[in-house]
Amino acid sequence: MAEIFELAQRLVRDPPKPRVLATLVDVSGSSYRRAGARALFDEIGKVAGSISGGCLEDDLVARAQHLLRCHATASNATDVVVYDTTSENDLIWGVGLGCHGIVKVVLERLTRAPAWAHQVIRSAQTRVPCTIATPWPDSDGSPRIWEQPVPPPISLVVYGAGDDAQPLCRLAAGLGWEVAIGDPRPAMAAVKRFPEAAHVVSLPVEQLGAHFTGDAHAAAVIMTHHYVYDRPLLERLIKQPFGYLGLLGPRVRAERLLHEIGVDAPPHFFAPVGLDLGGDGPEAVAHPPDPCPVNLLAPPTARRSFWPLAPRDASANPSNCCPQASPRSC
Repeated sequence: MAEIFELAQRLVRDPPKPRVLATLVDVSGSSYRRAGARALFDEIGKVAGSISGGCLEDDLVARAQHLLRCHATASNATDVVVYDTTSENDLIWGVGLGCHGIVKVVLERLTRAPAWAHQVIRSAQTRVPCTIATPWPDSDGSPRIWEQPVPPPISLVVYGAGDDAQPLCRLAAGLGWEVAIGDPRPAMAAVKRFPEAAHVVSLPVEQLGAHFTGDAHAAAVIMTHHYVYDRPLLERLIKQPFGYLGLLGPRVRAERLLHEIGVDAPPHFFAPVGLDLGGDGPEAVAHPPDPCPVNLLAPPTARRSFWPLAPRDASANPSNCCPQASPRSC
């Protein structure tokens, strides 16, 4: 989902010029990307985004360049491309995807930023979900519209600036999340230790818990490794509307903290945080803390749910059982 914010910023920020936007609007069977994937092309090639794992991009580049050349005087023009890989023969004479699916891609020639790009940027700034629409003609000529709910970008607040927070920050930032780091220890919460973070602050623990505010599209992980810091942070954060709140450390420690605070674990609270991968060291510890997998539900009002891939059996919140994830194809 971070991809759409990057595309919107490019479309609005860059000087107006002819470009082609490819949008995956329909998927039957398996596909590397889900409907809503986008890629931007200019006269040279792909600028940003992706429609596939790379197997469709060469053909899309050629089609985008053709659209730019043949409609040089048009303010907008569209083309719909259907890639059908359901036949076994596709491996021999087709594009060779072997994914056994049918995908439909809309190519739109743009000369300026579309309205949805401004809409997406406003959504990111206000942290209010929006829905963007892509009209396209089906093969029989009937008009169709692909509506895509777009939640705000995920923000992650990491309370604790130890060595294991560094790879966690890199991983989250690499997914396009906005990462904030907070720690009562100034020597730990240093910008040079977290160059990928959007915010790095060091405050007394009593102020730190109130410095960042959470919402349903934000996640927080408490990993200071110090009981005297974790308790006041948890007491403050457990009352905030984070979509996900995780606590690093063993189950008995989390249960003791909850007991001392005098609260029951809310549904969005996970402890121990992350996955039991059996690793050791900062890099291994950093991978388990979720919310890496994010399920985007697409009813009319989009909402996001944070779930671990597989919560540890010994959890301080037994109600957090992850629904079995559907396997990704291709």
